Amino acid sequence: MTSAQKVLTDALARRRWRRRLPDREEARAIRRAAGLSIAEIALIVGVSRPTVSLWEAGRRRPSSAHLPIYAGLLRRLAAELRRDGGTEAA
Repeated sequence: MTSAQKVLTDALARRRWRRRLPDREEARAIRRAAGLSIAEIALIVGVSRPTVSLWEAGRRRPSSAHLPIYAGLLRRLAAELRRDGGTEAA
């Protein structure tokens, strides 16, 4: 594999990783363990509070525009919680 192919492969892997969304129970557990409210998550992601509630209830999925933001936020929170020993659910 050339270095250009490696760079492209790594970039695509990072992109897929950001789009993976934890299941709804895990997303809720991560948010709660991080001490964030639904309203705070909504503000960070740029959506309404009811939208995040629907995501956590499993009744809707984030749009293609919001999915990488929401999934990335949850992944970062989970990583911080693991690093700090905050939760097993993350």
